[in-house]
Amino acid sequence: MICATSCGSGPSVEPTPVIEGPTVSCPSDVSVIAHAGQQPTVSFDTPIASKGSAPITIVCMPASGTQFPNGTTTITCEATDSRQHKGSCTFSVIVTPIPQLAKTTFLAFGDSLTEGKTASLLPTIVKVPPNTTNFSTSYVEQLNTKLSQRYQDQTIILIAFGKGAEQAGEGKLRLRDNWGLFVPNPDAMLLLEGINDLLQIETASAAGMASAIDSVIDALRYDIGTARGHGTRVFLATLPPVTPPKPANVVAAVPVLNTRIQALAAEQNVTLVDLYTAVDSSLVGSDGLHLKPEGYGAVADEWMKAIQAALEVTTVAP
Repeated sequence: MICATSCGSGPSVEPTPVIEGPTVSCPSDVSVIAHAGQQPTVSFDTPIASKGSAPITIVCMPASGTQFPNGTTTITCEATDSRQHKGSCTFSVIVTPIPQLAKTTFLAFGDSLTEGKTASLLPTIVKVPPNTTNFSTSYVEQLNTKLSQRYQDQTIILIAFGKGAEQAGEGKLRLRDNWGLFVPNPDAMLLLEGINDLLQIETASAAGMASAIDSVIDALRYDIGTARGHGTRVFLATLPPVTPPKPANVVAAVPVLNTRIQALAAEQNVTLVDLYTAVDSSLVGSDGLHLKPEGYGAVADEWMKAIQAALEVTTVAP
């Protein structure tokens, strides 16, 4: 048999393997915080390359160890192999500045709700500056922790000045006569008072209750004037709910008084903090008046929201 072509079984020729271009696996996004308006230096792991023809060079821009501004910066990492084939990936460096407050000294003024009493913790105490601590369950203690954790670059002063069983008319005189004790002068006052006026007339007529509400509003207006006279900004709170076993007329009078407090805040152009809406009735203690620890936590959260919305500023990196 004659072969038209070579019939030999010479060595076979293997095809040249195809070498793919390099691929790069970037790290996860990196989040850091910036203190006091400074640009932080951020380091990150060099991405890992696979495939490609060795040696492979990887370059990231901006590079690890660079200072980054506030906000989100996209990092592009490019791998180049020996044949100049390329592959790339991206990730982000996210710089969040520590927020700051325009005002840092606060006066928490009020009655036993400011002290932080619970139904099982009722002895009357008065906290006078420079003593700035209340019961550990108080909204003041919990708010102080929240403020200190969020505004790490500032010294926050929160003065607790609550007095149990105090009526609003008594409170306005206590505030006026003791203002000189507040050192430094408060930048802002957190004002929560009025429930004891309603409790003093539990069996009063509707006219008597209306008179008590008028008296509370007059006292709160006086408190606002006292604070403003010292250049202090005012945050005015509605009363948290009152529940049985407190008398029904007191329970019903609280939202009526709160409507008047809301109107007073608008009249005086002060910041309203609506604790009545923020505190669920299930967070009121067994005496129907003083809050459970988690109730004071809800109060602290609402003060915190108001302070953050009104006074927080974001530092800008140079």
